[in-house]
Amino acid sequence: NNTIRSGSMITNSPPVIVSQPQSQAVNVGTAATFSVGALGLGALYYQWQFNGTNLTGATATGFTLTSAQPGNAGNYSVLVSSPTGSSLSSNAVLAVYAPPVITNQPAGQTCLQGATVTFSVVAGPPPLTYQWRKNGAPLPILPNVSGAAGATLILSNVTTADSATYSVMINNGSGAV
Repeated sequence: NNTIRSGSMITNSPPVIVSQPQSQAVNVGTAATFSVGALGLGALYYQWQFNGTNLTGATATGFTLTSAQPGNAGNYSVLVSSPTGSSLSSNAVLAVYAPPVITNQPAGQTCLQGATVTFSVVAGPPPLTYQWRKNGAPLPILPNVSGAAGATLILSNVTTADSATYSVMINNGSGAV
């Protein structure tokens, strides 16, 4: 009928995530920032999630934890929505490294010459390395010493030369105690 009509084709395709949030590892107390890039028709809305649960107020293209703590470790994702649908990003894993904490200190001991003395320490989080010390200096390798680089130090057949202050340096790559 010789009528010309113009218009646009509307599709109901959801937003497309063009840059996924990236996994990261941070030390306790430092910032962790996640961001996403998305394209779509109409206004885009963002809802960040932690382990699948919406984070209150986290509705921007980026999300920042200003002082990450061990309880913040987990999976972060973002739901990007528009009038034409929604898309969920892949998970970005946050690892939060904390320096070791001693939960059971070694105890001082008194013994007779020729006895065996055992010092033990309990700490976490792993992985841990240990270096026992005698009067503040790394314990040398001696025939009567076992475990100088472990959680338990054993001194056998002790003599008066073994009388000293013993301590242990514990490291997990995020700090030492």
